[in-house]
Amino acid sequence: FIINASANNSLAAQIASATKFPLAKIKISKFADGAWNIKILDRLQNQKVIIIQSTYKPINNNFLLLALLANAVKHAGASY
Repeated sequence: FIINASANNSLAAQIASATKFPLAKIKISKFADGAWNIKILDRLQNQKVIIIQSTYKPINNNFLLLALLANAVKHAGASY
């Protein structure tokens, strides 16, 4: 699966097409207090996952989202 956080949607679609990996369905939102809420809607257990996420400005937000997605994918049971 390809997981596209807040990176370039077109790039993620091109990578998915080139690798024949499907784009994972996820929902990313923020609570009123600013905390992230990440829901992975596809079953990732024992699946290989590629996360696409920019680490450009705003660096703190983008890097935090990358770390949270990696944690969510791990807890979803994705393989390494």
